[in-house]
Amino acid sequence: MVADETAARQKDDEAVAGKRSMAAPMTEMAKRMSWLVGRLSPPHVVDARHLPRYWQTTQLRREQPCQASQQQDSSEEIEAETDRTQGSSPHQIDHLLASSSSSSSLSSSFAPSSPSTIEEIVRRSRKHRVIFFGEQHHQPEVLSAQLQLLLALVKDRRREHGKDARVHLVLEQFNLVEQPLLNRAAAPVPAVAEGEEQDKARARPVSSQEGFDLRHYWPLVQLARENDVKVWAGFPPRSWASLLARGKEDSTAESEEYKQQQQKQDVWSRIQQLDSDRFIEAEPASDSVVPPMRAEQKWSLISHVSWPHRSYLRSLFRPEEPAPCPPENLSVAARATENTVTVAPPEEKTGFLAAQALKDTYLAHVVDHVLDLPATLTPLSSASAADSSAIDQVGKRHNDTVLVICGAGHCEWGFGAVERLRAMRGRDAEQPLIVLSKPRDSHLWVRDDHDASTSPSQQATTTESSASPSPPSHHPAGWNQRLADFICLYDWVDV
Repeated sequence: MVADETAARQKDDEAVAGKRSMAAPMTEMAKRMSWLVGRLSPPHVVDARHLPRYWQTTQLRREQPCQASQQQDSSEEIEAETDRTQGSSPHQIDHLLASSSSSSSLSSSFAPSSPSTIEEIVRRSRKHRVIFFGEQHHQPEVLSAQLQLLLALVKDRRREHGKDARVHLVLEQFNLVEQPLLNRAAAPVPAVAEGEEQDKARARPVSSQEGFDLRHYWPLVQLARENDVKVWAGFPPRSWASLLARGKEDSTAESEEYKQQQQKQDVWSRIQQLDSDRFIEAEPASDSVVPPMRAEQKWSLISHVSWPHRSYLRSLFRPEEPAPCPPENLSVAARATENTVTVAPPEEKTGFLAAQALKDTYLAHVVDHVLDLPATLTPLSSASAADSSAIDQVGKRHNDTVLVICGAGHCEWGFGAVERLRAMRGRDAEQPLIVLSKPRDSHLWVRDDHDASTSPSQQATTTESSASPSPPSHHPAGWNQRLADFICLYDWVDV
C-alpha cells in the first residue's frame, strides 16, 4: 500500500516536473520578444497637430464641384489601388508631389514638426479607446515603431487600470476567414525539439490571403501572445472586395449551374451570404470570431463615400497634383442656393469606391465589435470596487484599448475606417487617436492661403484648444479633418 502511494506520488512529481520543463522554454520565449523590443532604437516621432487641415492641402477648382471625384471604377484604377496597397511606390503612397500649381505649393511639412516620443503617444492615448496606426506595408522601421507602441500600451494600461486592463490588436493584414489562424497563434507554444521547430517554421504560410508577408508581421503576433493581447483579423477577404469592384461573380470560376444560381442574387446579398458562411464555418469558440455584419446601418456605410473622402482617394491616383476641392466661386452659389453644396454624393453599389468602402466598413465593424465585448470574455480577477469600475452597467469593459494597424489610406485624415467607426458609435463616440508612418522626405501640398507664420508649437496649442482654423463656410463637412495626431518618420526601404 505504502509502495503504491509512493509510486503514485513519484508519478505526480514527474508530471509536475515535466510541466515545469515545458513551461521554462515558453517563459524564456515570452521574455525574449519583450526584451528585444525594449532594446529597439526609439522611432522618430513628431507631433502632427500643427499641420494644415485637409481643405488647406487641396487644389481649388473653378469647374463643377467634385465632378472629377465621382466614381472611379475603371480596371486601371483598381490595379493602381492594388499596387498602392502592396506598397509598390513611396511616391504613390506618401504624396511626394513633384509639380506646382497656381494655388498650392510643395511644403516640407514634417521635418520641422515638434519632436515627440512613443511615451507621449501613449500618454495622449489615455483619453482614447482606439488608436489607428496607418502604415506603409513591410517597412522594417515602421514595424519597430509598432512593436514599441504595442508594448508601451500594454505596460501603461496595466499600470493605470491593473492587470485586468486589456489591449486588443486589430490587423488589416489578416482577413476574417483567417481568424482561426490567429486564434491558434495565441495558444501557448509547447516545447519541441529544435529540428521539429524548424520543420514547423517551414510549414507555416509565408503570405496571408491578403498578400502580406507573414514573416514581417509575425513578431507583432508573437509579442501580442506573450503579453495576453487578443489579435483580431481586420479585413474582409480580398475576393469580397473584388466581387464588389466588378459588380458580378467571376464567370470562369464556377460551374454553369452555380453561375445561374448566383445570377439571381445581387453582389451585396452574395457578400452577406459569404459573411454568414464564414462565421458558421469558424471554429466552435465563436466568442473569438467576429460575427457577421448584419446591421443595415453598417451596410449603408458601404454605399456612402463622402465628397472629401472621394477627393482624397482621387489624390492617390494623381500624386503629381493636389487633391481636388470645390471651386472658389462656389461660395457665391451657396449663398444663392444653400443646397448647392449639401447635395449628397451618389450611392456606390459597385465599383472601386464601393470596394474601398467595403474594406473600411468591415475594419470599423471589427473595432466596433471589440469595443462592445461583454465583460464575461475578459473576466475581472478581483471583486474590489476599483476593479468593478472597469465594467459599465451593461457589462462591457470600458478600460479596454484597441490598437488598429492598417494601411495609411484607411485612416489618414480621419477618413475611411475612422469616419465609419464614428458613424457606428454615434455622435458621442470617443475620437480615435491617429498615428501615421511617413518617409522622412515626405511632403504635403499646402495652399498659398495657409498661414505658415505661426510656429509649430503655437499652432499645436491653438489647434488643441479650439476648432480653428476653420474651412470657408461653403465647404461641406469633412474638409476640416486633421492628417493625424502623430507621425513616425522613417527611412524608406525597397522590399
